[in-house]
Amino acid sequence: MKILITGGGCEEPIDGVRCISNFSSGATASFISDYFVEQGAEVTLFLAQKALKPKSSLISISPFKSFADLQRLLIQELQKEYDGVIHCAAVSDYSVKSLETATGDILSAGERKIDSGDELVIRLKKNPKLIDSIKNWSSNAKVKLVGFKLTRGDDEQTALKRVEKLQQQSGADWVVWNDLDNIAETRHITIIFQGNTPLYHGNSKEDLALNIYRLLEGAR
Repeated sequence: MKILITGGGCEEPIDGVRCISNFSSGATASFISDYFVEQGAEVTLFLAQKALKPKSSLISISPFKSFADLQRLLIQELQKEYDGVIHCAAVSDYSVKSLETATGDILSAGERKIDSGDELVIRLKKNPKLIDSIKNWSSNAKVKLVGFKLTRGDDEQTALKRVEKLQQQSGADWVVWNDLDNIAETRHITIIFQGNTPLYHGNSKEDLALNIYRLLEGAR
């Protein structure tokens, strides 16, 4: 089984030394990558530069930093035949469009280091959802797609509406829902949905990796 996995959080440059990012550590993607390799799968991992690395040396890792980096990697790599894509990465919903200083100067993102004493207005542009294009980019028309939906403070019924929207827009075969309030060092509570049907409940990364593997292996 040949699997492509994405993980970690994007960084969108503000100026030459600052960025907008998120809390994603890439730990889940790296754990799943290690698990799949242990089961004999061939794994390619697109991992954010600052993310936690997997243990296995058998995983082919390509680093990314920004939304644009990850988009480029996906478009190129999906020309190859993959059985499945596990899209764990916390992709930036917004990138910096322009910066305006207190003196009215308009700068491009990442252009130079802005003095810390300057007041700054940051204008953001909305990025497209990469997951919505994965199946279209894939050379394998039958590729299976696992998406992730992270919420904070949502109950299962509220989260289900978000999961259904993600599945409808992306064509994902399964969506993993987890809530930030249910993730800790000793637990990682997840539910894997197919449509509006919960297929698997898990309490750890081990449960999650096993259940995703069962789904992808069973779909071959």
